[in-house]
Amino acid sequence: GDEQRDQDGDIFWYLLNQSPSVSSDDLSSSTSATSSTHNIPTDGRWYFHVLRERDGLKSEVSTYELAIDREAPLPFTVSKTKLQTVNGERWLLSFHAQDETSGVKEYWIQEGSIVERTREERFLLPELEIGYYVYSVHALDRAGNIRTQEMTIMSEEAIRERPWQILVLILALFLLVVHCTRGQSNSKMTV
Repeated sequence: GDEQRDQDGDIFWYLLNQSPSVSSDDLSSSTSATSSTHNIPTDGRWYFHVLRERDGLKSEVSTYELAIDREAPLPFTVSKTKLQTVNGERWLLSFHAQDETSGVKEYWIQEGSIVERTREERFLLPELEIGYYVYSVHALDRAGNIRTQEMTIMSEEAIRERPWQILVLILALFLLVVHCTRGQSNSKMTV
């Protein structure tokens, strides 16, 4: 490893590699230098080993794990399941993202400006009014990289709860068509 002295004369050896352990003898007996520069390592698990020597006595090797991760989690899918509850239907989103380097930390479930955080790989949506909803599931890895998948849900529960509204809508459309048809037939007769 590389050697550095501090202002008190203590010697520090350090090494950056992909081995999770190194002995103090291996670290201190390797080639040393008074200064060193390291290239930024490639993605993966790296280990920074440090050894201190003071007045001829060596400390234990301190090792720090570094997960270098510049890549977002792998692409994943989101599935939906309709559940029957006491209050009606609810949707359950299920997903599973993987990140080979640093691991998935959490998921953010977003609909519009509302964001919910979870570490679980499923999420029970709140009761939905009638309409189309686009939910974004963001998988966040431990290095801060994000992969996003979307799921569209059409809520039909409100239609089933209020069938009279559908009948009113159908009746209104029928009357509009009849009115437009009569208007066209009257205009044809006068020409």
